[in-house]
Amino acid sequence: MTKKSKNKIFLFPLTLAVILFASIIIIFSPVGKKSIIKIIPTVTPTLIPSSDYICPKNEWINCMPGPDIVEAECQQDYLNWVKINCPKFKGVAY
Repeated sequence: MTKKSKNKIFLFPLTLAVILFASIIIIFSPVGKKSIIKIIPTVTPTLIPSSDYICPKNEWINCMPGPDIVEAECQQDYLNWVKINCPKFKGVAY
């Protein structure tokens, strides 16, 4: 047998043992799935009630700048509300 074939024969079981050992450490580590879930917060949008706002009729809001015209639909407070409360809303066109 050549040295190369001996190295290959030795490397395969060693690699397999390292993978098995790493898998066992991950499975039985003290940081379980419950701990990981606590570390990574999940963000769920909550509805922001407001009687002043209604969802836009279209999926897109046109906020192209015009001469001295500031659209109420383009105000940041309204856009924040729309993103959370209007499921059909897709975005703003500038």
